[in-house]
Amino acid sequence: MTTSGTGGSGAGANDRGTLGADRWLGRVYEFAGQWGVPSRCSLFTTVREGRFVAVATELYGENPGSSVTSMASSVVAALAVEHGIAEDQITLIVRCPGRGSKLSCYDETFDRYVRDPNERPRWERMTSDEVATLVG
Repeated sequence: MTTSGTGGSGAGANDRGTLGADRWLGRVYEFAGQWGVPSRCSLFTTVREGRFVAVATELYGENPGSSVTSMASSVVAALAVEHGIAEDQITLIVRCPGRGSKLSCYDETFDRYVRDPNERPRWERMTSDEVATLVG
């Protein structure tokens, strides 16, 4: 599955700010979703203490394809190729922004993608403060 990012930025670049004032929004990152359907998320990247950290924000209505959550393994693989680093050097955090509802299931969430030995994704919930500490 081919996955590519838009715009050129190095592994040490701070990509935030191109979509708006939201701290976690960065450049629009395009990737191939299920069945090759063009998909996109916002991607904020940084290098912190020698580790590549990517915060991918789901774009909901602006994404015509698959969610970054369902394509996390492919996105990590593509970022590794794009930046010339090993997949195990990438920390991917998927952010689902809050939707302004009174229902807690629509609150903002941050989940770290963890690859297990069976290649099945496992997710670890993080707080926004934990993510802020991780990215600096």
